Amino acid sequence: MRQTIFLALCVGASAAAHAQSWGEPDVKAGDKWVYRMTTEKAGAGWGETSNEFTVARVSSRLIYLETKKAGTSQPPSVSFWNRDWSVVREFDGVETLTNQPLSFPLTIGKSWALKYTDPHPANNFKSLQWDSKYTVVGFEPVEVPAGKFNALKIEA
Repeated sequence: MRQTIFLALCVGASAAAHAQSWGEPDVKAGDKWVYRMTTEKAGAGWGETSNEFTVARVSSRLIYLETKKAGTSQPPSVSFWNRDWSVVREFDGVETLTNQPLSFPLTIGKSWALKYTDPHPANNFKSLQWDSKYTVVGFEPVEVPAGKFNALKIEA
């Protein structure tokens, strides 16, 4: 399964065209965006999901994020992310990196990988192996209600 991530960087258009690398964006309570994920479904076409994200608060270590499906009135779920947008979980007393959709600084052509075993994914599985590879492939224009942007495209 391949996923595509678009990251609209908060820089001016001319700066984005000439920048060589991009660091962690400065996030603050109240920041909002819609995250649209397009997923290739093993020869069965493509699927798309949209989620609304709101930064509830930011500490020196964590970003507290509220998430819900875009366009619904359902209550949001809360997740905690490290300031670099990674997630660490504890398995049998050992902290393990389980999500790293971004690896700062970002540069076109940069790749990184994440591999771990979840020893308790569900009652019907003994364990589950995760192996993800990410690559920053370049810019792609996106149009959203707020306007047109050059978004950094990351394939996973």
